[in-house]
Amino acid sequence: MSRLSAWRESLKAAFRAEAESAALFRAFAEKARKEGKENLARALEDIASSKDALAASLLDKSGRINDSYSNLKELIAMEQYEIDLLYPRLADFCVEDGREDLVDYLSGIREKHKKVVDQLDNLIEKLEESPKDIKV
Repeated sequence: MSRLSAWRESLKAAFRAEAESAALFRAFAEKARKEGKENLARALEDIASSKDALAASLLDKSGRINDSYSNLKELIAMEQYEIDLLYPRLADFCVEDGREDLVDYLSGIREKHKKVVDQLDNLIEKLEESPKDIKV
């Protein structure tokens, strides 16, 4: 692996770590809110927001952010991977491990991802109609 590749791989790993920890902060904030700890929830959400900004900065430095059209296409490809491969495979593993109770849950997630693809397709159509910016 070349030095540049190692550098990019390390940035991608740092991005994934920051994005994952931001999601954890949000999940823990949601739990704190359910426990009636509103101030703790807000503090955790503030930290999550700063981690999101850091993750976006790392992604940008890695050269992965492109023009808006290309970014939308990449998002669709990522969502399709999750719909077509990731969640079906996960459902199969759940069945193998006796966790059939999760299959409907995972199917629901796939349906949500399909709606996201529809939304992204709609955004692409709007961008093609009005390249300067979409109309809402």
